[in-house]
Amino acid sequence: MGAVPMMQNSKSRAPAPPDFTGAANAQAQLSNQAIQQQNVANRPNQTGPFSSSQWTQGPNGQWSQTVGLNGPLGQAASGWENQFAQQAGQPLPSGQQARDQAINAAYGQATSRLDPQFSQMQTSMEAKLANQGLTPGSQAYDAAMQNFGRERNDAYTSAMNSAIGQGTQAGNMIFQQGLESAQLPTQQLGALQGLTQQPGFATSGQAQVPQLLSALAQQYGGELNQYGANQANKNSLMSGLGGLGALGVMASDEKLKDKIERLAWDAIPGVPFATWEWKHRPGEREYGVIAQDLERVRPDLVHEHDGLKFVDYNGLWKVRNGT
Repeated sequence: MGAVPMMQNSKSRAPAPPDFTGAANAQAQLSNQAIQQQNVANRPNQTGPFSSSQWTQGPNGQWSQTVGLNGPLGQAASGWENQFAQQAGQPLPSGQQARDQAINAAYGQATSRLDPQFSQMQTSMEAKLANQGLTPGSQAYDAAMQNFGRERNDAYTSAMNSAIGQGTQAGNMIFQQGLESAQLPTQQLGALQGLTQQPGFATSGQAQVPQLLSALAQQYGGELNQYGANQANKNSLMSGLGGLGALGVMASDEKLKDKIERLAWDAIPGVPFATWEWKHRPGEREYGVIAQDLERVRPDLVHEHDGLKFVDYNGLWKVRNGT
């Protein structure tokens, strides 16, 4: 008897490969959704005793955080911001005017004492030189007056140096005051900024993304393995049935069999192959077709004798082979 051809139906075809590209795209989409959910879960709006923190998501999907002080603290911050903005365009006071004024005042005060003092000293010096018979133009007179002039210049120079020192100190004080005044808004804002810190919170757990690609690959691998096993069983079964076909008509009544298992492929359309144990030979598996299954499709290939049904395997293989 010739080789038994396999039936070309859906049960004998290898499983089609799944859509791995679609699964990858779906997994990427799920991953992006998990990231978005994670972001939402870990960005709660918070309100504390001094400040609040609000999260918003724009049309482009980008998140932004707004932190602000509550109530009077927010008003105070606005006031210091306005003061800072007003001072930003103003130059710091150099203190030069205050320095000049202080120098003039200190030097004027010193000369108010030195002027009458040295005027009196000059008068006394001139009288003393005259009593000594020294006249202007004489060597001794001129020398004495030169010494007097140097003493007077030293006194006025010392007074000017002292006045400059006092004026510089006054100018530096004005500059320092202006600098402190300019820095005050930023210092106050910095102090208020410390109140914007929000209490910590426990972040949500990491979102788990379904591993679609891995699951699909495992499923497809299992289907391929099952297909290979089925094909091996089918080939073995058909090889054995080829030998049975040579015997012609054989008893195959369902009531003679136990533990019948109809297989996933057909001998002819609508008649599945099956395995079973004969009731009179338990433990030994046989294979073929069930007479009652064949009778429903091709009653002409089933014969009955003494109440038992027999299968015409020669006729069955001819139908199967199209001969």
